[in-house]
Amino acid sequence: MKIFLAILSVLAFSPAFAGNVFNSSLPQRAEEAVSNAIQSECGHISSLSLVKMTVEEIPVDQGITDAIIQLTLNGTQKIDQGMFDNYTIKASILYSDLYDHNSKEYGAYHVNALSCELQ
Repeated sequence: MKIFLAILSVLAFSPAFAGNVFNSSLPQRAEEAVSNAIQSECGHISSLSLVKMTVEEIPVDQGITDAIIQLTLNGTQKIDQGMFDNYTIKASILYSDLYDHNSKEYGAYHVNALSCELQ
């Protein structure tokens, strides 16, 4: 758990991982996965900000550790000129400690649950 949190904190303070979710310590690829899932499931929601994040480690074998990351986000959706709806978004991301052939990097992120609730 400490190793995974250390990796997340190092990545969060790296300028290369500045993402589109305010107040987030997730790597850029995880933020992109969440943003893409939100856009496809909930529509165009902007001004995403992280409210809560929990990480549950899953030991696999011989030092390999996967994780389930639970996120609670707030966002707004423009519905008309000067009118906005506020949403609470809950997402569950599965982090797998494997080689991701799409990004050519280690570690793959998959959004396996997402809900958007109008406030």
